[in-house]
Amino acid sequence: MTRDGQAVGAVSRSRPGWRPDKLRQQREAHGLTLEGACEQLHEVARAAGLTVPAANFQTLLQHEQGEVYPGPHYRRAYCLLYRATEPELGFHNALPDEATKLKFTASSEPQNGAHVLAVERALHQLAPSAEDADSLGVQQ
Repeated sequence: MTRDGQAVGAVSRSRPGWRPDKLRQQREAHGLTLEGACEQLHEVARAAGLTVPAANFQTLLQHEQGEVYPGPHYRRAYCLLYRATEPELGFHNALPDEATKLKFTASSEPQNGAHVLAVERALHQLAPSAEDADSLGVQQ
């Protein structure tokens, strides 16, 4: 127990902008069961080099019901899986300069994992990688 009487690991529902019901809406919109979402979350996380060690249907259910707030690796993996931003998935309110809509286009090229990294950079507005910077002639 913590000092305020909450169980360890419990999350206050007063987290600004947190809407856990949006995760379930996204999962259902993608036609996934909890088990199916879990499998795909593992695949997406592995391709992006993220660690989601306890990603099982119970963990996902706890996230969807608001019992546990997902950590940063889970949030990134959910964004990649559902192709949405953190505000769109209900993790927090959009920040003033934060884009909340991304456009995805289908590609006929084989996917080798680079697409996951490109999406992650777009979602999190990360600086270009050293390889990207070299190809663009940008000094780091």
